[in-house]
Amino acid sequence: MNIGPEMLFLLLLAFLLFGPKKLPEIGRTIGRGLAEFKRASNELKGQLENEMRQLEAEDREKKISPPPPPPPAVAQPQPARHSSHPAPELRSRLLQELRAVLPTLDSPRGLIATLPADEFRGAATSDASSAQVRRVASILAGHPGLYVSVDGYAGEASKAAQSEERAEAVRRLLIGSGLAAGTVSAQGKADSRPVASNATPRGRQQNSRVEIVITGDAIGRLPLWDHPYPLTGSTQSPSRSWQQ
Repeated sequence: MNIGPEMLFLLLLAFLLFGPKKLPEIGRTIGRGLAEFKRASNELKGQLENEMRQLEAEDREKKISPPPPPPPAVAQPQPARHSSHPAPELRSRLLQELRAVLPTLDSPRGLIATLPADEFRGAATSDASSAQVRRVASILAGHPGLYVSVDGYAGEASKAAQSEERAEAVRRLLIGSGLAAGTVSAQGKADSRPVASNATPRGRQQNSRVEIVITGDAIGRLPLWDHPYPLTGSTQSPSRSWQQ
């Protein structure tokens, strides 16, 4: 058994404190304690060395392993193909269909279909004009994104209430024929937008009317006659509608 300087120091200290009789027993106790301490130290050292070797092995595997493959590419949805001029095309088609039912103008205000005064019986529409309004509703119902403003006009200011009643009657008829209530409005505008002079009975009769004004992004904001057209290609230019 090798006795180091620490062991000698402890034995000498025990000899001085307890005398020579206790020295063998104390020596054995100290020896067992030192052996136990050394054993525990060796076990701890072995555990640390094993953990270090495992960490080094994991580092080597990470360096050797190839990088993970990139995620698969996600196909981007292709935008739907539209005609190069969808709004003018729809505007032109609606203009032709509406003209087959009522006098209709292409204006910066929108497409304007007009019910003249003789199509009313007081504030109510006649049977013939009711059928015309229903036909207008069926044409517009197939095209989402359209809005309708029903504007009533009178030949004189005193008939402002009648202009509003006629506009509201047409609005109810349009909604009852399939148009969504939120897309149709009505208002009476009295004599605010005359198309003829109110100085004559004929002029007042012309000014007394209801206009069905169709607007919306689906038909664009410009009338057909206000669109630029290329010089090449077709040599025919669209017919210019009367501007209001």
